[in-house]
Amino acid sequence: MFILTTIAKLKQRLSYQTVFFYFALTAGIFLRLYNIDKTLMFLGDQGRDAIIIKRLITFQDLVFIGPPSSIGQIRLGPIYYYLTAPFLALFNFNPVGLGVAVAFYSVVLSLLILYWLKGLVKEEVRFILFGFLMLSPTSIEYSRFSWNPNLLPYTAFLTTVLFCKALSAKTVKRQLKYLAGFSTLLAISLQLHYSVLFILPVYAVFTALFLFKTEQKLKKLLAVLLPSLLLFSPLILFELKHQFLNLRLLINFLTEDQTTQLSFTQALLDFANTLVASSIATYKLQIINLAIVAIALLSGIILQKKIYTISSLNILLTAIVFAVTGIESITHYLFAVLVGFQLLITLLITQFKDKKVVLLFCTALILLWANNYNFVFIHPEKTQIQKAKDYAELIFNDINSNSFQIIGVPFTKSTAPQRYFIELKGKMPLDETSPEVPEELFVYCYESCDNILGNNLWQIAVIKDKKIEKTWQIDNIKVFKIINEANR
Repeated sequence: MFILTTIAKLKQRLSYQTVFFYFALTAGIFLRLYNIDKTLMFLGDQGRDAIIIKRLITFQDLVFIGPPSSIGQIRLGPIYYYLTAPFLALFNFNPVGLGVAVAFYSVVLSLLILYWLKGLVKEEVRFILFGFLMLSPTSIEYSRFSWNPNLLPYTAFLTTVLFCKALSAKTVKRQLKYLAGFSTLLAISLQLHYSVLFILPVYAVFTALFLFKTEQKLKKLLAVLLPSLLLFSPLILFELKHQFLNLRLLINFLTEDQTTQLSFTQALLDFANTLVASSIATYKLQIINLAIVAIALLSGIILQKKIYTISSLNILLTAIVFAVTGIESITHYLFAVLVGFQLLITLLITQFKDKKVVLLFCTALILLWANNYNFVFIHPEKTQIQKAKDYAELIFNDINSNSFQIIGVPFTKSTAPQRYFIELKGKMPLDETSPEVPEELFVYCYESCDNILGNNLWQIAVIKDKKIEKTWQIDNIKVFKIINEANR
C-alpha cells in the first residue's frame, strides 16, 4: 500500500516532461562519456590540434588562426582551441581531455537551448528537441571526439534561438542583450565551420527588416556588429596581411569545376538523404527523404512563428547552395542547419493531440536510435591514443639531432598524433611544411615501402646524400630512420 501511495504522489509531482528531461540528460551524458578513453578518435586532425593547444597552454605559441576547414581548406578562427585548452590542461595533456571538452560543451549548450527556447515554442517541443540533442546517434557520435565542427549544431541553433528572442523582446535593453548574444554565437559558429556562411543571408534580411521597423537603430546595429568583429579581429588581420587568402579560397571552391560535382537533382536528393539520416534514420528510398524534408519545411513556413520560419529558410537556402554548386552533402557540412531540421521534425510529432501518441513516437524513435549506439561499447585491443604513443616511443630514443623530421608515406598519412607525444616528451620535430633539410628523417610507411629512398615525396627527395640507418616494424607499418650524410 505504501509503495502504491508513493507512486501516486510521484505521478502528481512529476510530469512526463520532467521524467523525460532527466532520462535524456542522464542517458546523454552516459553515452558521451562511457568508454571514451578507449574509443576516442585520435588521428591527423586531432593530433594537429593537440599540438597547437599544448603550445597554447605552455605559452610556446599564442594562436591567432584556426585549423583549415574541410570546405576548400579555408582557415578558420582560433576559438575552438581556446574553448578546449582548459580541458587538455586539466587532463595533464592526455588527449582524452579534448574529447571530454566536446562532450561537456555539447551537454551545456543543449541545456542552454532548452532554457532559451522557453517562450518561443510549446513545452513539449522544447523537451522533445532536447531529446534529439542528447540522444540522437549523430549527436552522440560527434560529441565523443575532438574536432572543430562537432560543436556547430549546438552553437548554430543557439544563434537562431537568441536571434528570435531579440526579435520578440519587448524592451530595448532585452533586444540589445539578445542581439549581442546572437552576434557572439554567430561569430563562434563561423569559427567552427564556414558552412554557416550559407545561412547568413537569412539573418541579414531579418535583421534589416527588424532595424527598419524599430527605434534606436544605431545601438542595435552596433550590438549585432561589434561582438562579431571583436571575435573575428584575428582573422580579419590575417586576411589583410595575406591579401584576402580565405576569401579567394572560398570563391575558388564554390566556382571551380569539381570532378565529384553532382547534378542539381543528385545534390538535392543527397542533401535530403544526409539530413534525414543524421536526424532520424537512414531510408533507402530517396523520395521518402525528400518528402520528409519538404513536409518539415512547409510546416515550418506555414506556422509563421519566427523560430520555425527562420529554421526552414536556413535549411532551404542551404539546400539551394548545395544543389546549385553540386557539393556532396557530408554530414558535418549540414551541422549549421541540423538542429533546425530536428526542431521541425519535433513540430510534426507534436501535432498529434493525444499525448500518448506523441510518447509512442518518441519511444519508437529512441528504440530506433538505440540500435546505432554500438560505437560507444567497442573495446579495441589498442586505442588510437596508445597507438600514437607506441609509434612515438618506437623512435624517440633514436632521435639524436635537433634537426629531425617525421613524415608519413603516402603523404595522406598524417604523423601528427605521434608528433604530439614526441613533442610532449621534449623533442621538437621540424614543422611538416618546413623547407629545412633535416639531419634525420623518420618515415612511417604504410604502403609501397620497398624503395623508400627512391620515393618522390619531397621531404625524402630533397636529401641528396642519404642512407637508411635503422628500420622498425609495428602494426604492419614499416618505420625508417634516414640520415643525411652530407650533414654528418
